[in-house]
Amino acid sequence: MKKVLLIVAMLLTVIALAAAGAVYWSQRQAAGPPADDRHPNILMVSIDTLRADHVGAYGYPKPTTPHLDQMAAEGARFARAISNCPWTLPSHITMFTGQEVGVHGVRTTNSALSPSALTIAKLLKTSGYRTMGIGSAPYLKAIYGNAVGFDSWDDELAQVSYKNSHEAVTAEKAVDKALHDIKANKDRRWFVFLHLWDVHYDYVPPPPYNKKFVDPSYSGSFPMHNWEKNRAFHVGMDPADFAYTLAQYDGEIAWVDSQLGRLLGRLREWGLDQRTIVLVTADHGEEFLEHGQKGHGHSLYDELIRVPLIVKGPRIPAGRVVECPVSLVDLLPTIAELGGVKKSPYDGPGRSVLPLLGQPDACDAQRNLFAETNMSNLDKLHNYKRGFEMMLEKGTVKFHNRVTDPLRELLFDVASDPGELNDLLAVEPEQGEAFKTEMGRYHHRNNNLRQKMRLLSKIQIDGKTQQQLKDLGYIQ
Repeated sequence: MKKVLLIVAMLLTVIALAAAGAVYWSQRQAAGPPADDRHPNILMVSIDTLRADHVGAYGYPKPTTPHLDQMAAEGARFARAISNCPWTLPSHITMFTGQEVGVHGVRTTNSALSPSALTIAKLLKTSGYRTMGIGSAPYLKAIYGNAVGFDSWDDELAQVSYKNSHEAVTAEKAVDKALHDIKANKDRRWFVFLHLWDVHYDYVPPPPYNKKFVDPSYSGSFPMHNWEKNRAFHVGMDPADFAYTLAQYDGEIAWVDSQLGRLLGRLREWGLDQRTIVLVTADHGEEFLEHGQKGHGHSLYDELIRVPLIVKGPRIPAGRVVECPVSLVDLLPTIAELGGVKKSPYDGPGRSVLPLLGQPDACDAQRNLFAETNMSNLDKLHNYKRGFEMMLEKGTVKFHNRVTDPLRELLFDVASDPGELNDLLAVEPEQGEAFKTEMGRYHHRNNNLRQKMRLLSKIQIDGKTQQQLKDLGYIQ
């Protein structure tokens, strides 16, 4: 009898151990594999409306971005990164897919990325990552396809009214959401995309940033609210009011940078900084009358499409500055390589930028970089006649081609003319024609690929979102 009881006890013990083991391994599987040298955590931050030349690491003399500057010192800075579109929705879809805007086709307020599209998030999930996103703006809602491939997508901050989306402070809340997701998954490898919205107009930074860059002698009261419809900001305006406006924009940048610093500091406190790649960029820049207009979306000059791109973390050499031009289409293959993705099915124009960090000869100086906008407007301050415009950059030369009435072609050498003020088309007509021919091939190729890949879905936006977009100036 004792022998039988002993056998039963042994069997029960084995069953209990097996059950415990099954629970352990099921929990471990559910939790996912931890980060390691080949699969670091990845934090991707997009700061809306941040032009590169207002970042200290890119030469801006005012202390707008101490934390970004420290990131650049500890990691790598790409001196010339080009956005593929100067407004939020198509630019972010390009980041997520590695496809040109003309290929994914998400460039209207009733368009979205197809759920079948290949995205950064989908690729990283094949490499064991939990993928989480936080969107803070109307165009970062899940309805537009931003959430494709993500395990979770939090767009609560994007659901507010126009007034709140521009006047309320969202960066702090967005960072809190990112920290919550990171803490909940700190024992497994994760990818977090974080969108920070506050730099976008209206330029109403919270104290003390609203006074940080203002001339103490300024006694005016230039309005910052309802910026899109503010016609008081124009060529020939009072220089003191102009300086005040820039001070408010810079204040927004400094405020958002402070929240980025808080996020990075918490990663250090949690011991995650040595296991995490941090990548910071922007969807587009902002114009302040450099070419007679304001805001974004309407042109392809550098103030709108040259954005920061800074990367730090394991295996990223400190203090490296990459002069080779890159594009936001490069983010998907770069992040896929950082995440150890094997046999990626990605087939697009993007290239991993990682070889540029250690192999100067890896730069293709004659690579074609493209951008486009369907919101081209030659007189945005006074009317809303929009058209379609494309840009091709090769080496240091940029060619602009507005293909809808009124037609416009421009040619600049951004090395000798960084402000794009001296049109060379009259003295370099053959070069202009060569660029125009190449651009035509690009446009034709993209149209064919768009029909073949079918990455575009059509949606109906609700009345609340429609009103948001009207107030933002995106639709009439």
